Amino acid sequence: MRCPLCKSELEEHPRSFTCPQCGFVLWREIAGKRLTTAEMEELVTNGRTPVLHGFRNKQGKEFMASLVVSADDKKVILEFPKREGNGSKRKRNVPDVLVQKVRVETYKSGTVRLTLEGPVQFSGSVSFGVVPARFAECHGLIAAAKLIKHYLQDLSHVHLQISANNRTFVEYVLKEKIPAHLEDRSLMEHLWQVLGEYGTWQIACEPRKSVVLKGGTSPVGFPRGLFPWLDPEVVETDEKIIVKLPDCPAIRAQFKASIQKAVEEPGGSFALPKAAKHALGAWIKAVRDAGKTGKEVVIQQP
Repeated sequence: MRCPLCKSELEEHPRSFTCPQCGFVLWREIAGKRLTTAEMEELVTNGRTPVLHGFRNKQGKEFMASLVVSADDKKVILEFPKREGNGSKRKRNVPDVLVQKVRVETYKSGTVRLTLEGPVQFSGSVSFGVVPARFAECHGLIAAAKLIKHYLQDLSHVHLQISANNRTFVEYVLKEKIPAHLEDRSLMEHLWQVLGEYGTWQIACEPRKSVVLKGGTSPVGFPRGLFPWLDPEVVETDEKIIVKLPDCPAIRAQFKASIQKAVEEPGGSFALPKAAKHALGAWIKAVRDAGKTGKEVVIQQP
C-alpha cells in the first residue's frame, strides 16, 4: 500500500503501517475495531471509508463512524455521521439501522449450529454433508443470509453482524486467504454476492471450545423453516423422481446431506428412487416450514 499523503510505499509492522517519508501512521486496530485489508486499502486509496460498524468506546459500547485521513495530523481520525440540531435526533427520512446477528458454529464435520438473533430469529443444527468445517460454515452463512432476505426483503439498512467458529473461513470471507481450488473459490464468490446485498456487514472469528474431531453420516434432522422461499421443480417418471433446485450451494449441499439417495445428474438436477418420495416430501415441507405456511408439495407429471 502507498501513503495517501506523499504516495511513498508504506512500511508494514505488526500493529501498523508507517510512511518513512512523511511520518503518516495507519494503525491496524482503531477504537477496538481491527481493520480488514479491504478497509485499509480503501482508506489509503480514497482518503476515507464509508460508515463502518464495530468501533467501541472506553465503556465498551459499540458505535459507527467513518475513517478519514488527516493531512494535518498525519494519521487517521474518526468522523461521525452527521445529525440534525443538537445531535440528539436523526435526520428525517433516514431509517434506523437494523442489526441482525448470525452465529455459525461447526460442532462436527459438515454440521453447523446456526443461530440468528434480531429481526429474524432461528436456531438449529444444519448438516451440509461430510465437508470441511470452513465450507460448512460458508454454506450456513449463505443459508442464513437468504433466510433473512426472505423476511426483511429490503436489506439496504440491515447491518449483518456475523460470528464464526472457523478461523480459515473468516480469513476467506475477509480475503486474507484465497481458497486453493476453483470450486471452493466459486463458493466464496457466491457468498460475497449474497453479502453484497446488505447495507453493511462484519464478521469476527469467535472460536468456542468443542470436540476436536467428530463426524459421520448420522442425520441431525431436517432444518425446519430454513428455506421458506424454496420452490423446487419435482417431476415423477416411471423409473425415478427428478428434482431441480435453485442455484444456491447451501440448498444443494443440505439436500444431498438430508436425502442421501439423491444422485446429481448432468445439468444440476437430482435423481431419486421412487421409494424416496416420502422422504423428499418430508424434507420440502420441513425446510419450507409447511406446518406454518400450509404449502403442499406438488409432484408434477411429465
